[in-house]
Amino acid sequence: MGMSTSGIYSIRGNSGNVYKTYCDMTSELNSAWTLVLSYSYQNASRFSKSLEDDSPVSVDNPNWHHYRMSKTEMENLKTLSTHWRITCSFPKVGVDYVDYLRASFMEFNPLSFNSNHGKCMNVEIINIKNNKCMNCTAYFKQSIKTLHHFKNGCYYGKNAAQTQGNHDYFGNYESPDSSFRCTSGPEETTNMWFGGYV
Repeated sequence: MGMSTSGIYSIRGNSGNVYKTYCDMTSELNSAWTLVLSYSYQNASRFSKSLEDDSPVSVDNPNWHHYRMSKTEMENLKTLSTHWRITCSFPKVGVDYVDYLRASFMEFNPLSFNSNHGKCMNVEIINIKNNKCMNCTAYFKQSIKTLHHFKNGCYYGKNAAQTQGNHDYFGNYESPDSSFRCTSGPEETTNMWFGGYV
């Protein structure tokens, strides 16, 4: 991108259309990230649809509390990205790698992932309430409802079971955990980004 300041940028899509989005250039060393989805916990019910669906919200007004890119814009951005991540309450805390998830698109593409019963997927890092695992598998589910992690099998679920309980993390939130940053209060936000390292 050639920029080093975080903020609102205009991006030109494959079809020539120009749209605004928030770009983070500073939270992780030698990386750039574009916000594709963000919502506050009190708005979570509006963001329950699968990432396979085209369900844009406030596309002309990127913001932290109710925003989702169109599927076309996400797919376009994916072609320019190597990784995706989910942060909690980014406007307040930035990236401290607590309540944080990151994966490679080569290993795990959330835009085409569909598993009604859940599946073990490779992630580079998953951290829930300071229970961290790097380069391991974690259990995810996405069908009609949006992508989310929950306790079950896989390497991470087995090793963090004593602290997780039966809750939803990084999306869906039908069974929220009040001690998880994204769902610890009505104004706390869940933020999904596409990007990579340079």
